[in-house]
Amino acid sequence: DQPDHSGNRTYQVDYEIFLPDDLFLSVVNANGNVRAEGMRWEFQAEVANGNVEIADGVGSAWVTVGNGNLVADMYLPDGGQIVFSVGNGSAILAVQPDVSAEFSAQVGNGTIVVSGLTLQDQTSAPNVFRGTLGDGEGRIDVTVGNGTIRVNGG
Repeated sequence: DQPDHSGNRTYQVDYEIFLPDDLFLSVVNANGNVRAEGMRWEFQAEVANGNVEIADGVGSAWVTVGNGNLVADMYLPDGGQIVFSVGNGSAILAVQPDVSAEFSAQVGNGTIVVSGLTLQDQTSAPNVFRGTLGDGEGRIDVTVGNGTIRVNGG
């Protein structure tokens, strides 16, 4: 229970929720951080102001962050999707080096760094980086308005 009125006091509420790791998880948060650990199916999050972290994730993820950072360590199965969008901040993604996906990274203002992955049919411009990873069976799409994208295999 949270009080309806603060009474001129400042307080913080943190939640730690344990769920089965193969449950579809959808989180919407206005202000604050979200961390998903050990997720084994599908994860969806929308955070207006705050950071999102996915640790030891296996499966697909769709994450939108307005202002903040997104850090994810994921294993993408064949046919899976990783779709990340950050307005202002950074997106850092680690995937298995032998991932199979169509890859796209795009920034409005900022930099894109990709390492440890072998892309075929690679195309790049100052703010766009695209290519095919493995057989291209899945999808990785990372977009940042203002900030940095870092993607590495390993």
